[in-house]
Formats: sequence, structure tokens, C-alpha cells
Amino acid sequence: MDYRYYVRTKAKNNWTMHFSVSLVLALLITLLGPTHHLRAETTSPPGNSSLPGSFADLVDRVKPAVVTIRAQSGSVMDGDSPYNSQREPKNSPWSPFPNLPHQQRQPNKSLGSGFIIDSEGHIVTNHHVVEDADEIEVILEDGSHLSATLIGQDPKTDLALLKVASANPLPFVVFGNSDHSRVGDWVIAIGNPFGLGGTTTTGIISARGRDIRSGPLDDFIQIDAAINRGNSGGPLFNLNGEVIGVNSSIYSPNGGNVGIGFAIPSTMALNVIDQLREKGSVARGWLGVQIQTVSAELAEAMGLEKPRGALIADVVANSPASRGGLQVGDIILKYGNTPLKQMSQLPKLVALTTPSGKTPIVVWRNGRQLELDVVIESVTDKQTTKEASGGPAASEHLLGLHLKTIDDQTCQRLKLKESEGGVLVTGVDPGSAAAGTGIREGDIILQAGSTPVKHPKEVAEAITDAESKSRRSVVILVKRSNNSLFIAIPLS
Repeated sequence: MDYRYYVRTKAKNNWTMHFSVSLVLALLITLLGPTHHLRAETTSPPGNSSLPGSFADLVDRVKPAVVTIRAQSGSVMDGDSPYNSQREPKNSPWSPFPNLPHQQRQPNKSLGSGFIIDSEGHIVTNHHVVEDADEIEVILEDGSHLSATLIGQDPKTDLALLKVASANPLPFVVFGNSDHSRVGDWVIAIGNPFGLGGTTTTGIISARGRDIRSGPLDDFIQIDAAINRGNSGGPLFNLNGEVIGVNSSIYSPNGGNVGIGFAIPSTMALNVIDQLREKGSVARGWLGVQIQTVSAELAEAMGLEKPRGALIADVVANSPASRGGLQVGDIILKYGNTPLKQMSQLPKLVALTTPSGKTPIVVWRNGRQLELDVVIESVTDKQTTKEASGGPAASEHLLGLHLKTIDDQTCQRLKLKESEGGVLVTGVDPGSAAAGTGIREGDIILQAGSTPVKHPKEVAEAITDAESKSRRSVVILVKRSNNSLFIAIPLS
């Protein structure tokens, strides 16, 4: 599956969209009506999956709290045409008039969605909607325009918190518990696709826990309710009128809805939003282990009845893990109150743990279970989220590449100089994004992004960095025989 087709659903006013200019530049349609408080009343279990006769009453109750967000950032050089508002590098061949001295500076604008969460005017949206914005404007359902202040943002979860001031009472909605939602439950998405504000669509939850490689904390709710460009940051409601997700991106071969959308679950969003509201930033937990998947063969060899948990391949010195007694070879079976069915659960659980205080961790060691109390610490700028909670070990599978640290034997076998460093490609998955670039088994990755690498985790860090900057590819420097070449691998 090609990551290039995962589209963040922020609408940009530019002529290179996959859709007609007239549609993208359509005026915002606002629905006039009085505002009122919108605390949802829980009248049925969150998992209620019965089909109502109409969603109209629910939509009337929650829609006034859904807003359109206009973000303006910087200025770009454009030609005289009013349709030319896309950001392009200086003298780019794609600029309409790249070298004309009479070009005028035009602001780069984008449209997104959001929703009010309290009477004080706090508004949740996506980070990518307001990223680098100099001015942010919020448009209410009644047509009111309010200037918004950015309280804080978190690129790793793609969430941002705004605040507006209003002389009139503001409607607001409340979060529900996304953990209670099940595949097959009905959901309602409301937002601002293509600038057409106040648009409501319905569908069901198609899957839970989706990892689309947008970041190390991916845990998306997949839905088939139609969301498109401009829906970013809008709410996903259950049938109780509670927000169980923040719509963020879609999978699409052409930029339009094909029935595969993704929302950030409310349990993750609440953790982040509460921290942004209190201090404007997010503190994440740090454990300090490198982990790998427990295969059926490893489970059998280590005496586990079935593959589960996260196998510790390395423990960082002077880390919470080392101080808490975790060892290489331990299999983490339970973190806090959560059993680990698969390795990918651990990074998210640790990252969302409030630093300080003891967290019980159950491990499998030498054929028996052992419980340890570990004090989780805050992750620092030098520690990636994957390093903090459980990233790639000495051998890892990334973007369709099987990577391995070059040990002394490999160095001698390949007649390499130790000073060269690098990471060995031991395999390439057929049909993967990497396979299409021409990279081969036996190639040595010398550099990922702009950083020399000696360990698969450093390649993973470069991938995470490229993803955080919304790049479509990560550039690597490969050595093959006596030749070196740069290769751009799509982030899929």
C-alpha cells in the first residue's frame, strides 16, 4: 500500500489540487441558527448499534459547536492570476511566472474544521491545519468570525488547541470514550469539506487500531463516513452525540473520498488536549527499551503458550527500564492495567503515561511471570518516541526493507571499512514502496535524511523526522559495490 495516497484532509486554496478550481474556491456555506450549550445526554450505551429512524435530532444538537477554521501563513510569490496561491520554491518550474519582477506576494491559506469543547472557547483541530499559521480565524455556524489564539499543538498526534473569545455564550460538545466503540458502530462526521461548511456524513467504524505510518503513535479509528479535504480537525460523533474521534486523514488514490477515513481516538486526544490546555505542551513517558515482535517460534522457545507481548532486545543504560529491573530477553506481557496482545501497543501506552509515579509492568522471564514497578520519566528532545518506549532493535523491518546492524563478521565478509558505518539491507519485500526504487538486498545504507547511520533505529528516526515534516519520501544514501547513490523511498 503506497503511503503517498494517505491524504491529510486540510483543504488548500491552490490550483494543483486533484479537484476542479471552482469547487476548491467555493464560498463557505454557513447555516444560520441560534447557539446553545450542547452537553450530550447519554441515553443509550456507547456501543448501541441500532439504526435510528433519523439522525436529524442528534445533528441539530451538536452541529452548532462545529466550526470552520481558516489559517493563513506567511506569503508566497505568485503571478497576477487570482487562482495562483500555492506555495512554490523560488524559481520553481511549477511557478506560473517564476522570474517576473512584478509578482505580488500572496498569503498561503488553508481551510479545516474544528469543534468547541467548553464554554471558555477552547477549540480542538488538527496540527496540520494550523501549522506555521500567522493568523487563525474561526467561523461559527451562525456566520460569526472570531480571531483564534493557538494555545498549543502536538505534531506527533496531529492535534492542536485553539481559543476564541466571544461576547455571546458558545455552544460546545463533550468527549466520549472511544474505547467503548466497536467495529460496526454508527458514527457521524461533521466538518468543512472543500470549504462547504456544516456538512454531515454518516457511516460505521470499519476498523480499530489502524497504523498508517503517519507517526509512532498511530492508533486510528477507520471509518467509511465520507470525509474529504477540509474535514481535518472535525469531530466524529457516536449516537449519543459524544466526540469519539478527531477526523484527520483519508486513504485515496485520487485525493477524494473512497470510503476509507481515519480519526484520532478520543482517549488519545483527551490526554493531549488536557495537557495543552494546562501548560501548552505535551509531556510523554520514557521507558528506555528496544523491543521486537514475539514470533510463534520465539514464544515456543521461551515457554509462552502463544505469541504476545513485546520482547526486550536492548535496555538503555541509566533509563527507567534499567533502574526498574527490566532485562534484555524479558517479554513485557502487561503494562499498567493493559495486557499486550502485540508489540505495537507498548510505544503508545508508554508515551501517553504521565511521567513520575510507579507503573506496574508484568514480564515473562525464565518461564514465569514477574511484576516490576517502574518509574516512567519524561522523554527528552534527544530521545525519539520509538526509543522512549520500544523502537526497532538491531534488526528491523522498515518501509519494506529488512535492515540489520553491520557486525564485525559482516564487515569482514563484505570487506568494509569500519569507519564507513552503515546499515545492511538483508531483504526487500516484493511490491513494497522500497522495491519500486531499485534498492536491493546487500545494499548498505550510509545515510538517511541528512544523518549518517550505523543502526536501524537511526533509519527509523530519519523516517519519523520526514513524516513529522509531512514529506512524501525519505532520502537515503546507498553504497552498492564501489558506487554510492541517493534513493528516495516513498513513506508507505
